[in-house]
Amino acid sequence: IGDYITAFEGLKGQYENFSGKAIAVDEPAARLMRFNNYVELILGTTKVRATLVSLAVNSLALRIASAPPGLIEDASCSIRLYFQVYQFSATGKVARLERDGSGHIIVSIAIEFPPELIEIVDDFFFRQSIQGKTARA
Repeated sequence: IGDYITAFEGLKGQYENFSGKAIAVDEPAARLMRFNNYVELILGTTKVRATLVSLAVNSLALRIASAPPGLIEDASCSIRLYFQVYQFSATGKVARLERDGSGHIIVSIAIEFPPELIEIVDDFFFRQSIQGKTARA
């Protein structure tokens, strides 16, 4: 039990440290974080395939082509994320809806404490720092 408590406290510290540090998910970032480029937005019983635009340990931004029923600000939702290391769900609430230049909907979601995502973000920043050191050498 002591190991679990220590690990959980470490995750909470990382969550606080990484909160609000959004990572734009482009091709190099997706490759570095080992993201499988597949995400689903789940509103009730409706599943919608989405594109992950950015992520942080406490928020996600998704791009979808059209609004499914029930997509409103403050709506509860789940997000299913597929990484090579983990496939997991995060729960949250729709924080903001806006349209991008191509008419797609950008859904900003405030998510609850996701242990798997915290580990992925921590690993991403570690890998990014190693890449930077390798490039400078």
